[in-house]
Amino acid sequence: MLWRSAEGYVRHWFALLGAMLVIALRPAIILMLKGSWVYRKFEVLPYQFGLETAFITTMTILIVFYAFLRWTDYRRKIHH
Repeated sequence: MLWRSAEGYVRHWFALLGAMLVIALRPAIILMLKGSWVYRKFEVLPYQFGLETAFITTMTILIVFYAFLRWTDYRRKIHH
């Protein structure tokens, strides 16, 4: 259902899931990059605001986006 409801936006969903994966793997990535120039630039905002806040924000955005897609689909059905 998620795939069907997000037609045209599938790559955005995958980008969001990829970002969540990078955040989850952050400790391992830091160990691999420690001492490199990339490590000094590595900044993940959820760690600045807290993982719980980041998760709640992400889920809220997903729910609002899904509701918007359902609403536009509902409006199209009414007008046709």
